[in-house]
Amino acid sequence: MPMMTGGQAIVKSLRDHGVDTVFGIPGIQLDNLYDAFYESRNTLRVIHTRHEQGAAFMAMGYAQASGEVGVFAVVPGPGLLNSLTAVATAASANLPLLGLTGQIPSDQIGQNFGMAHELKDQLMVARGVIDWVERANHASAVPDLLADAFRQMRAGRMSPAILEMAPDTLGAAGQVEPQGPTAPPAPPEPEAALLQAAAERLKTAKRPVILVGGGSVGAEVPLLALVDIDGNHFRSNVAAERPVRPPGLNRRRTPTCVFIVATQIQRYRLGVHELTGEKEQLNGAERTAHGAATMRLASMNDSTSTGRNRRRAPTFT
Repeated sequence: MPMMTGGQAIVKSLRDHGVDTVFGIPGIQLDNLYDAFYESRNTLRVIHTRHEQGAAFMAMGYAQASGEVGVFAVVPGPGLLNSLTAVATAASANLPLLGLTGQIPSDQIGQNFGMAHELKDQLMVARGVIDWVERANHASAVPDLLADAFRQMRAGRMSPAILEMAPDTLGAAGQVEPQGPTAPPAPPEPEAALLQAAAERLKTAKRPVILVGGGSVGAEVPLLALVDIDGNHFRSNVAAERPVRPPGLNRRRTPTCVFIVATQIQRYRLGVHELTGEKEQLNGAERTAHGAATMRLASMNDSTSTGRNRRRAPTFT
């Protein structure tokens, strides 16, 4: 097995999993990692940002735009804390985002010496935001940990992951067995009955609208095929290169059927049941392809928000 430092093992694992871009800011706790970045400068691009939050948000945007894992590297303590806003946003947006961070020297972790950039329990701080947060205590542990991180980021509902490593272990060499990428778990199969029910409602609706969220990245082709077949009024934030404008539909002509794909809608108010007339408000248990397709869109204003954070009602013109 080849000898590598912890930093080199991280870079090797990133490249083995197809990563070619990292956003971040160097710092003393990450010197050995950035040395490894420099050694791989011909195959791995590192984009220097002005702030840790910017690094994490740029990596998040990279994941959202490309469908690939976005990676950022920031110093521990306040650097990681600065990045957690983007990590929390990526978690709610179902985006694969990998954060690499340092630590104080390994023999001082948990001692509460008041070291620069020390948190009492950095792992627990990050675990308050996302599920997969681990520490690599030796270079040999890096390939397995990052392989597991990539699996978890792409399993089911995609989510971020964070790996930390102390500066001395980032610089310490050891035997490392590289591990290539593994196929992500197969996505869950949709319920055929619900899909059939949604298809029937779309087929018979007079003014259907399809609302598509960022979770549909990678499914643009079948979505556009659905639009072409049914001639639906299509609103999307993932197929901007081919916008479909609903002819003659505006806020005074309420859609009769709304089909919601790969987006969270808990901040929207949807009206009464379209087919049965039952006055059922859409709640967490009903946000399925069947429930969304049978709901009449009444309003998408959020009365609890004010100012620039207010969600405006959609304009179908």
